[in-house]
Amino acid sequence: MTESLESRELLAANAFADVVDVAEGEDAKVVFRIAATTTNGTPVSEIKEGDSFQLRGYTQDVRTSNADGVFAAYFDVVYDTDYVSRIGTPTHFTPYLNAKSAILNNAGVLDEIGAIASLSTLGSDEKLLFSIPMRADVAGTAVFTTNVADDTPAHHVLVYNENNAIGANEITFGSYQLEITEPGRIPFHEDFDDNDAEDFVILDGSWTVDSQRYVGEAEDGEWAFATVDLVDAIPEKYKVGLTINVPEAESGMHKNAFGVFQYIDADNFKIFGTYLGQNEWVILEMKNGAFNELASVSMDLEIDTNYQLELEVDEKLVSLSVNGELQTQVELNDIPNDGKIGLATSNAKAIFDDFSITEVLPSPDAVDDSAFTLVGQAVTVAVLGNDIPVDGTTVRVTSAEGGEGTLALVAVSYTHLTLPTKA
Repeated sequence: MTESLESRELLAANAFADVVDVAEGEDAKVVFRIAATTTNGTPVSEIKEGDSFQLRGYTQDVRTSNADGVFAAYFDVVYDTDYVSRIGTPTHFTPYLNAKSAILNNAGVLDEIGAIASLSTLGSDEKLLFSIPMRADVAGTAVFTTNVADDTPAHHVLVYNENNAIGANEITFGSYQLEITEPGRIPFHEDFDDNDAEDFVILDGSWTVDSQRYVGEAEDGEWAFATVDLVDAIPEKYKVGLTINVPEAESGMHKNAFGVFQYIDADNFKIFGTYLGQNEWVILEMKNGAFNELASVSMDLEIDTNYQLELEVDEKLVSLSVNGELQTQVELNDIPNDGKIGLATSNAKAIFDDFSITEVLPSPDAVDDSAFTLVGQAVTVAVLGNDIPVDGTTVRVTSAEGGEGTLALVAVSYTHLTLPTKA
């Protein structure tokens, strides 16, 4: 086989020296395309900061006649190291397993990447040439561009049934943009209305977005966990809100749905929600693989019904409300603001919507103000003078009322109220 490939290159050797790179894409015979996928090969156009992905290169013979495939495919890829980095070496794919090349000496360039196929024609379908592992480092738009390989004659582009090398004027060089987004921040809200759960990380089980709701399924005896990828630290006082719906269970399956908090690993986490089959709202703890019921309350519950849950964490005090009414609470031994927050179900199918995480901020101490004055005389009231902002909160004037006379707010950062009267 090696001798045959060398003979094929010699047939075109007389043309290599005369190839001149002209304008890209005119009368294209070959297309080079690049795109990002997840590590398992699913195409993506958006990825979270810190996540890994695959950058894949493709080639295609787009001649209008005798499009039998690209025999030798080589090009350069340039990328912005401000946003992404290479974390591995390329893998070449069948049939491009001969004369493999990739020069990786310089950050930001995949130089002379490509390979040669076998002597068997490939047809006009697009072919996967290579894949290389990369990481999204910083939020922003990562741009990838391709251009002509310049190590000639070794890395000229060849197609089947033509002995002449393909010049840059006959190649469409693709580019690609990958949006890198920050992980979720607090306050966080996801309503799944875009049929996407981009900020959730699946830890166990099966999770899908269906009809603008997030559906978790866990097999017999297993758990399904999906947690939010947060960039912010979890505060000591916070609320987790969500809507749950438990459908009719299949034979052998349970009926439950939970929010999860302080998730460390599959043997250490806390949950809140319902064992609907038992008509219970619960707060539970899994510690070192053993369950402990922290709090529970009974209520008649219905299948396929939406329930709005809210877990409030006030340092060590944890309270569970359903449809706006407090159901149960428990005092913990520690403040549950480490680990992850998310969703869970066990040996069941559960449906979730309107998930949120918010910090509970202290309320300022605001005191109402009043003043009186004689007819014809004005009075100035330091409206905010007796009010106390707490822990960074602000106090502002929202309304003012007067009796006889003229009431005016003086624009001094809304800190004073001037009340002149009529004669």
